[in-house]
Amino acid sequence: MKQAAIIYGGQSPEHEVSLRSAINALKLIEKVEAAPVMLIRISFEGTWSLTQNISDEESGTKLAVIPGIGISVSDSQSLLDISLAYLFVHGTNCEDGTLQSILLSAGIPYTGSEVLSSALCMSKSATISVVGTLANSVPRICADKAPCPSDLRAIPFPLIVKPEASGSSVGITIIHENSQKLISKAFEAASRFSPIVIFEQFLQNCREFECGIVENDEVAQALRVCELSRHGSFLSYDDKYHHGGDYVICPADIDECLEKEIQSTAIKIFRRLGCSGYARVDFLFDTEHEKLFFNEVNTLPGFTQSSHFPKMLQASGVTGESFIHDIREIALKNNRSFSLHSGR
Repeated sequence: MKQAAIIYGGQSPEHEVSLRSAINALKLIEKVEAAPVMLIRISFEGTWSLTQNISDEESGTKLAVIPGIGISVSDSQSLLDISLAYLFVHGTNCEDGTLQSILLSAGIPYTGSEVLSSALCMSKSATISVVGTLANSVPRICADKAPCPSDLRAIPFPLIVKPEASGSSVGITIIHENSQKLISKAFEAASRFSPIVIFEQFLQNCREFECGIVENDEVAQALRVCELSRHGSFLSYDDKYHHGGDYVICPADIDECLEKEIQSTAIKIFRRLGCSGYARVDFLFDTEHEKLFFNEVNTLPGFTQSSHFPKMLQASGVTGESFIHDIREIALKNNRSFSLHSGR
């Protein structure tokens, strides 16, 4: 009998976040799926296991991933009969199209965006390029080695230095002076998480907004906008995951005109990047010049109890169960469409 599976864990620094997202999501998935849900863990080392408990990181039956064929139990080589993979994973090798391509080659439907859009949205610089004139972007450069002070003269200081392909605010530094020592130190911190590092103007007088998008019958619906209230110069990993989400204001205290601008821009960006199922689009608002800037897209946003996305669902009157049903239906429909075109 076919069963749905929830895939969680992963090799990125967001491994712990994934576990908490999966625990929160599983309660809802079990209400939607008729059969018991399989739990598939990807360890820090990249090992796949079939488990009985998301919180248990030690035990489990080892699995083998066979490209083009499927996922099998290592000992017996029997294939798992997976009807749908719910992806509650984040970061490198999970959110960047790698996991999606494995599942695609095995003919296993999965939630969230497809291979190309997942890879595209994981690259902050590529995302900005494709979004183009749909939204304003903050001045930045990308570097695979620490730039010289002269390389940064065109960008107003202070700068925010961050990994080009990572999330959850890991590896971020703010530098206030155009000093080689500070530049090199910031590059080193960010390059631990991504080979490419972004040096970007840091907007000091700005507000941070996020807008969730959920597809329902292929219609992209924008959720209520939320605002992130900074504890310091930027929201750190600790702020996001160890403060219970008390920095999130949802819905945001903004006028209707600005909220509609954010929502409509978010939908356009979602479509331009080829996203599907759901995503979160992040913005910066320069309060001094009253100008909205596009920041990034998260194709598999966190789903922990303190995460922003569930708060946006709640503020929009969308139940968690309804959300799971919607992303399930879109995933199955996308897989049927692919099967028809590929002759599977």
